[in-house]
Amino acid sequence: MASVNPSSNGFAPRLAVILVTLIAAGFLVILGKRVLCPLFFALLFSVALHPLARFFEARLHFRRALAAAACVILLECFLGLIIYFIAIAFDGMINDWPHFKGQLFATLSSIQTWAASALHIDVDKQKSYIDHAISGMASSGTSMAGQTLLTLTSILLFIVLLTFYIFFLLYYRALLLRFFLEVFEKKANRAIQEIVASVQRMIRKYITGLLLEMLIVGTTCTLGFTLLGIKYALFLGPLTGVLNVIPYVGIFTSLAVTAAVTLASAGAAKAALVAGFMVAVHLVDSNLLLPFIVGSKVRINALITLMGVVIGEMMWGIPGMFLSIPVLAIAKIVFDRVEGLKEWGTLLGEERPIRKRLRRTG
Repeated sequence: MASVNPSSNGFAPRLAVILVTLIAAGFLVILGKRVLCPLFFALLFSVALHPLARFFEARLHFRRALAAAACVILLECFLGLIIYFIAIAFDGMINDWPHFKGQLFATLSSIQTWAASALHIDVDKQKSYIDHAISGMASSGTSMAGQTLLTLTSILLFIVLLTFYIFFLLYYRALLLRFFLEVFEKKANRAIQEIVASVQRMIRKYITGLLLEMLIVGTTCTLGFTLLGIKYALFLGPLTGVLNVIPYVGIFTSLAVTAAVTLASAGAAKAALVAGFMVAVHLVDSNLLLPFIVGSKVRINALITLMGVVIGEMMWGIPGMFLSIPVLAIAKIVFDRVEGLKEWGTLLGEERPIRKRLRRTG
């Protein structure tokens, strides 16, 4: 009689429960985007700011509320400083808009001439297509203005919620930990504390590595663009570093923006040179910097990472793409330490070579 592994009998019911849970959780996450999205960002920032809050409380003898408020103020000052420098560089680009627009039209005219000679596309047809596209954009101007106003309102609400979430997560951190310990059985308290400690270490190292990678890529691109003679290097370089934190999609978005701006301001040859430089930076970053600085903190295989980025974009847009990596890393930490979910932790992790045992004969 064939032997059956008892553990395999329970896999199908567990799989069904997990899939139903994931579908229900995903549906609720999509519905609660406006509330949950800033909450997840606040969780990352509060964990990263936790050592600073403890320093204020232990060394400077701040009360917990004052320490939490000081951490929030320092974070907002840091983010505001970054936005300020990018805004200054962008303001210089806006001031040059009339000259930039003239060069853009000249570049488009040369492209039209090339298309007419090489691809045999009539110039009048090209102009009629462009005029039709512009008129379509103009007719939808009212709806675009409404969408812009709605976006600004959402951003303002996001910032307000993020500020309060970070403050309360830092202030009630002991209460939240006690809640999780009381929810589960006492024999699981040690595992819960280990999970919380591992998640805290991972998030702090991940954010530190991400900031370091952003600084290196942004500085390298700024210096490279400056040496190549790109006029808006002080704007495009930091923008590339910031967008680079979005896996896969960020660098290609930055490449498209930088190539388009360079094409309009310096010509096709310089745009091709800039595109080649950015591809080289991306190859070095993805093969050397990312595995060494960030990848060592978050060990998620590339397939799951790509799927997570795509699903995150489908659920929450660009914020979901950014949050997908730390969420997957937290899930892996939990799966690796919960009995019955370890195989899912294996699925999220990196591939390990299977060593075959060699039998000695003779």
